[in-house]
Amino acid sequence: MKFLTNDTLVGGMGNDKIEGGSGNDRITGGIVSGSSGKDTLTGNEGNDIFELSYSFAEVYPQIIMLESLPLNQGLDSAKKERKKISKPFYAEKGDNDFALIEDFTKGEDKIRILGTSSSGDITSNYSLKKIESSPNVIDTNIYYDEDLIAVVAGNNIELTGDFFLFT
Repeated sequence: MKFLTNDTLVGGMGNDKIEGGSGNDRITGGIVSGSSGKDTLTGNEGNDIFELSYSFAEVYPQIIMLESLPLNQGLDSAKKERKKISKPFYAEKGDNDFALIEDFTKGEDKIRILGTSSSGDITSNYSLKKIESSPNVIDTNIYYDEDLIAVVAGNNIELTGDFFLFT
């Protein structure tokens, strides 16, 4: 499924409430790991992407270019820059900062996280825990190294490409 973006909505430090419109939106609560607060992300209609990390190529396209230079010119600085964004948002303050993802629609919306779906890659740092928030309502908590980074309200999801975009 191809995701076209109509709006890109980005919060800042602190507690944000970000709500998309009727289009295909990219919604990001915080942009710095460990300083994001408790953010509420709502997509509304459309095929929305809830960003829990950026694609490295989107944030540092010049680094991708440097890595392809002859003789790997600039590769050391590229590796240093890549290391700076090696964790998802909300990954450094325990359960005190996380994204509450409201109205996630299976088959339409996706959640972007670092890593790939390949076994043994960085996705091994992620785990999901199902929580019954009220009778017959299951929320899925997303953890990175046992640190809560997101709660997907009212949805029982799995760590697969059906629900996630891996970067």
